[in-house]
Amino acid sequence: MKVGIFCPNIRPVCGRSKAILLLAKGLNKHCIHVYLFTNKESDFSLINQYGIKLKVIPINPLSKSIYNFNKSILLIKKYATYYELDVVHTHHRYVEFLAFITKKVFGLNYKSVTTVHSLVTDRRFISFKSDKVIAVSNFIKENLIKNYNLQKNRISVIPTGIEIPSELSELKSNEIVLLGFGRFEHEKGFDIILKAVENLKPIVGRIVVKLVGEGSQGKYYHNLSKILNIDVEININYGTPWDEIKKATIVVVPSRIEAFGLSILEAGAMGKCVVASNVGGIPEIIDNEINGLLFERESEEDLFYKLKYLLDNRSLIEEYGKKLKTKIEEYFILGRMIDLYLKEYQKLLAYKSL
Repeated sequence: MKVGIFCPNIRPVCGRSKAILLLAKGLNKHCIHVYLFTNKESDFSLINQYGIKLKVIPINPLSKSIYNFNKSILLIKKYATYYELDVVHTHHRYVEFLAFITKKVFGLNYKSVTTVHSLVTDRRFISFKSDKVIAVSNFIKENLIKNYNLQKNRISVIPTGIEIPSELSELKSNEIVLLGFGRFEHEKGFDIILKAVENLKPIVGRIVVKLVGEGSQGKYYHNLSKILNIDVEININYGTPWDEIKKATIVVVPSRIEAFGLSILEAGAMGKCVVASNVGGIPEIIDNEINGLLFERESEEDLFYKLKYLLDNRSLIEEYGKKLKTKIEEYFILGRMIDLYLKEYQKLLAYKSL
C-alpha cells in the first residue's frame, strides 16, 4: 500500500503536526510506503527526525493564489501518478479541496481520506468531499453532522494516539508545580491559570507556575503575571516538554476551544494528574472525578476550587494520574491509532477493487 500524507505548516508546537508525524512513523513500521507532502514554511528539521520521504509543494493556506493553486494541483497529479498512490490522506480543508479537484479533473483513482483536527463551521459547500472523513473525537464528529450535513457512515472517529514514554517520575510532595504547555494563543486559555493562581496563592502558599510553549500571547502572559503579582516561569519550547511534565504536580489544560486534547495524553502518559476545561473533546479523555477534574470553561473561579480541592486531598493527585495513564494505555496509544487507520484504508481499497 502507498499512502500520501498532505499537511501544511508542520510545527513542533501543534497537535495536528504531532499527529501526522506519528501516523507516518507508525505506518512506516507496518511496511506501508509513506510519502509526506508539505509546504516550504514547515519545520524540516522536525520532519527529518522521523525519516519520512518528503516532497515540498505550495499548499500553505496562508499563501493562496491562483498560481499556487494550479501548481499544487499539477504537482499532486504528478506525484500521485509517479508514486502510484493508493490513498491520499489530507489534514487540512484547503489541501483536501486541492486533492478533490485534482482527482476530479484528471480522473485519478486514488482513494481520498481527510482527518478533521479542529472545530470548523464555515465553507460548507467546498469542505469534506473525501471518500472517508476521520474525526479525532466524537465532539468533532457531531459538529460535522450538524454543520456540514455529513452522513454518519462517512465519518469514523479515530483519536490521536501517542507513544508512551518509558520513564515515569515520582510525585514530588515538597514543591507544588502547576504546569501549562502548548501554543501560547488565546484559545488555549493559559491566562485563566494565572487568574486562578492569584486567588490560590494566599491560601496554599508557595506555588511554582510554569508555562511552556510558544506563540503570540507569551508577552501578554508575562505582563499579566506582573499585574497579578504572581511568579511565573515562562519558557519557550518548540516540542513536548517531557522534562517539565515530569516535574509537575498538576498539569492544567484550560482551553477555551479544544477538538481533542493531545497535551492531556502527553501529561497522562507520564502518570500526571490533569485538571482541564470541560470543552470539546476533552471529556472523552478526562472522566470527571475518576481520572482527573474538569472545570467550567473560562472560569478561573471554578479552576481555583478544583486546584484547591486537589491540594487539600493530595492522595487524589497520584490516584487520578495513575487512572488517566491506564485509560491512555487502553484507548490512546499509537498502535491502536495506526490499526484503526489501516482498517479504514483497507476498506476503501477493497471497495475500489470491486
